[in-house]
Amino acid sequence: MRASFEETFTFDLLDTNDNILGRLNGVQSGGSLDYSVSADIRGSGSINLTKTGDVDWLHSRVRVYYNDIPLITAIPKIPAESYDDAQVTMQVDLYDKTMILMDDNFGNAYGVAAGSNIITAVKAVIASTGDTKINIESSSATLATTLVWEANTPKKTIVNDLLNAANYWGIWCDGLGYFTSGPYIAPSYRPVMYDFVDNEEGMYLPAFERNYDPFAVPNRYNVIGKTDGNVEALVKSAVDVDPLSPYSYPLLPWHTITLTGVEYSDAANLQEIADRQLVESRQISETFELSHPYLGFGLNQVVTFTNAKLGTRRAVVQKMTYSLQTGGLIKSTIRSLV
Repeated sequence: MRASFEETFTFDLLDTNDNILGRLNGVQSGGSLDYSVSADIRGSGSINLTKTGDVDWLHSRVRVYYNDIPLITAIPKIPAESYDDAQVTMQVDLYDKTMILMDDNFGNAYGVAAGSNIITAVKAVIASTGDTKINIESSSATLATTLVWEANTPKKTIVNDLLNAANYWGIWCDGLGYFTSGPYIAPSYRPVMYDFVDNEEGMYLPAFERNYDPFAVPNRYNVIGKTDGNVEALVKSAVDVDPLSPYSYPLLPWHTITLTGVEYSDAANLQEIADRQLVESRQISETFELSHPYLGFGLNQVVTFTNAKLGTRRAVVQKMTYSLQTGGLIKSTIRSLV
């Protein structure tokens, strides 16, 4: 496995408005960043540094770059400092800015009225934290019913409930710290961002892990829309009856999952949510863990994986761990698409 000829990790110190104050000095080689689509905070990690001066960590942020590519704009926390006769070293834990939404709430019940524009409501919740770096695609979708959240509900929960009602991706932050989302796109319509090919130099280490569990794959997913109790709840179903699918009915008995109280904008939107839930709930039968250099793809993007023993898979990226040192590899977990 060959590393890039020019490969550097750099670290900038920012203020709480994400303005660059200068280079963060004393960062030691190593550390890591973890990204996962299933984590409450999608991007997190840690670095170690030798103290070279005083930093107002409470009012600072850290941006990590791979070459000139921003990987994360992070809120730092320092769990420990170590002292000896020669120096002070510290571990700095890093969390992407969705932590702001996790830690904040309105302090009382919060509601969004039926008929409200969903994405406008999302942007208002994010802006209420004081952060205005928002990059969310606009939409004409409106709420079918009034939504109310209990006091002390994290703003991230409110944001993601609203985004789900519009069939958008859950909220995440890009490398520059912008709160980001857009319409959900089914994996079959996403472009392939990279092809992992067996025995090609520099692609991935020949040793990899495969996890396989086909027994939990559903072939029917029901979603029941939220209702105010005055009208019957709307129900939509997504089913697999494809004779070419090994999990379809009647090749196998019905294996049904039901989700209730789903927020939505209209009947077509609720069907889209059912279709999405069936696709996502079925992508659990096979995953691969690959080690490779930086290749330019990210979470939820589609790649292909070709291996002489297993053939070719189309897969979606679920998790990535960066080793923050020159020549360090990325470990990616990719999930085969059914």
